[in-house]
Amino acid sequence: RGYLIKIGLLLCLLGTVWTSDLQAQDSLSNVINSYARVTAIQSSTCAVSLEVEDTTGFQKGMDAIILQMKGAVMTESNDADFGNIEDTLSLGRYERIRLDSVSENEIFLFVDLVNEYDPAGKLQLITLPVYQTAIVVDTLRPAPWDGATGGVIALEVTDSLFLNAPIIASGMGFRGGEAKTVSPND
Repeated sequence: RGYLIKIGLLLCLLGTVWTSDLQAQDSLSNVINSYARVTAIQSSTCAVSLEVEDTTGFQKGMDAIILQMKGAVMTESNDADFGNIEDTLSLGRYERIRLDSVSENEIFLFVDLVNEYDPAGKLQLITLPVYQTAIVVDTLRPAPWDGATGGVIALEVTDSLFLNAPIIASGMGFRGGEAKTVSPND
């Protein structure tokens, strides 16, 4: 009889833990990230800071991604080589970082950056929300690329991700060039 009471108590406790996990699920929809244009990087022996246009949505201790959106050198001559990439420079470089502190227009990092970045090449900071269990309940999408920020969805799920709706970034990234119809006489 002593075993039955202990087993019953254990099952009751396990049931409580299981119920708590179900309530801890995050429902995701629309835009879950915050974005900030990085205008400068200051690095010293004591700290690394990012000057940004807006710190809305960024908090101390939060994970984020720094991502170089533009900056490659391409052939611009009006010939068959137009658009060829001559040098990628820092284009496409990114890394995960942790925010140490956030002030009005400056974000300090816990550690130094691994890569070199060029703020003139459209450098952005993107929040990286971390969930244990998440359910996409309505379309998940990034903020549209506005020429400086957006166009990227970033999240981490440590246990389970349930897709009850799509994750879509189509048409939200870089704006394409204008289409031009050329007549045979041109």
